[in-house]
Amino acid sequence: MNKNHTFAPFAPFAEQQAEQLPHFPTGDLPGPLRDFVEAVSENLQVAADMVAVLVLAVLAVAVQGKFVVSPKAGWVEPVNLYTLVIARPSERKSPVLKEVTAVLHQFERQENERRQYEMAKQHLEEEKLKQEIDRLQASFFDNESENEDLLSQCAEKQIALSQLKLGNPLRLMVDDTTPEALASMMANQNGTAAVISTEGGVFDVLAGRYSGNVNVDVFTKAFSGDPINIERKGSPSIRIEAPALTMLLTVQPQVLSAIMDNKAFRGRGFLARFLYSLPASPVGHRAYETTPVREEIKEKYKKLVLKLLSLPKAETPKRIRFSDEAHQYCKSFFHEIEAILLEGSEQIDDWLGKLHGQTCRIAALLHCAQMQERAEGEAVSGKTMQQAIELAYYFLSHARAAFAKMGMAESTELQDARYLLKRMQTAKDAKAAKLTRKELFDKCRSRFGTVEAMIPALELLQEHGYILMGKEATKGRPTEVIYINPQYLQCQEQRHESEIPSNEPICVFARSTSSRKTQTAQRYFLRISVGAPKQALIKRKYVARLKCL
Repeated sequence: MNKNHTFAPFAPFAEQQAEQLPHFPTGDLPGPLRDFVEAVSENLQVAADMVAVLVLAVLAVAVQGKFVVSPKAGWVEPVNLYTLVIARPSERKSPVLKEVTAVLHQFERQENERRQYEMAKQHLEEEKLKQEIDRLQASFFDNESENEDLLSQCAEKQIALSQLKLGNPLRLMVDDTTPEALASMMANQNGTAAVISTEGGVFDVLAGRYSGNVNVDVFTKAFSGDPINIERKGSPSIRIEAPALTMLLTVQPQVLSAIMDNKAFRGRGFLARFLYSLPASPVGHRAYETTPVREEIKEKYKKLVLKLLSLPKAETPKRIRFSDEAHQYCKSFFHEIEAILLEGSEQIDDWLGKLHGQTCRIAALLHCAQMQERAEGEAVSGKTMQQAIELAYYFLSHARAAFAKMGMAESTELQDARYLLKRMQTAKDAKAAKLTRKELFDKCRSRFGTVEAMIPALELLQEHGYILMGKEATKGRPTEVIYINPQYLQCQEQRHESEIPSNEPICVFARSTSSRKTQTAQRYFLRISVGAPKQALIKRKYVARLKCL
């Protein structure tokens, strides 16, 4: 590096940490749901947000396809939801999902037991019609002269066979599925389904794990209720006039990073359809002794959801309407969103553009939970609409944080600069803390396409003191070189040393406010390595620390 050139003063970019996000307003949920959310949250020592968002999605599974909501004349919204909860591996996502969706599994099992007899009768009727058609055809062809009566009878039986509707076993939910398999399942389930997963593997499928092509059409149409038409060679075509899909997904932050980084997902409006939740982590402050969920609380939750699941689905979904008061709140909220969009400063405009409709869906779900079979006859109250708007503001804050966490609320130039920093850490010469511009471009070719496209981001990094661009003499043309600021590298090393590895088990003390010694122990003895030598070392340090208090 030329001694005449020095790094600019190191001015790190602001850390991409979520703001202090609001907690889910559980008080806006109907009584049985609120009690269940709070009880599960206490029992499993998880944020109430995680439980509440999934419970809201369970309501959508129970009533999707049965109801639509019409806030005003000429506007109809389905009531299904796409929900995405982001939490670390140690946040007990699986136990929460199991507890919340147990009622769906129960209903599916009971309904299939009930359907067995009816399906057996239908299959016997199908077999009977096929045999009668075979007999009539044989008699018709055995006659030397045409028999109009036999021909007419055979035609009637064939029409009856084509009109015979065979029942299918009920399938409410799937986990990892391809778009075509999901569409086929929905066609067999009267156009409805739910994708429930704690892994987020469905995003890998959509991103082209098997086909190499991003395919989100089924998911975008199933969210909006637009018709799905799929032509297949050698297989029956798939036709769904009014699909309704709900998604209950709990994923790790790195999965969120991967899906947010997929430009096709963003460009197709797929990410704009999700309600995001980033619950505050209770890890490090969880109690060991907790209160079990009381049976009466669990039974009231199950009874409510089972009642909604048992409501019949008509040929045309029943329409939920708004009261005059609810209409006025809905109208005011619409103008509030319009004002935000008018400012033009939001990087999540596509998400905001769907928030009003999502809020109407939430209002309809709360209304269904309150009114159940009377949901069509009673109008949505002003209070219910107010509660839905409160939840909308919760989801707005969390959506901003989710997009900001992945840099999607930042300028393209800053996003590119952060990306280059990550790539430099995998490409740099550890001793010289430098790399050539060509080496860096080879690492980033898929993102930038040309070397020139990297220049604005490199200049921003140089302006903030992360790097210094220069040239080194060679036998031929000078080589473009990028020097990495040792001050930045030192900060990174210190940061990595202070981080707790995510693959180590967590050991947490029960909460206590009585002893300074206990509080210090809680902070100090947060982890125990699996390896025995390191475990013993940490224990010795812990004991020594306590003796000093």
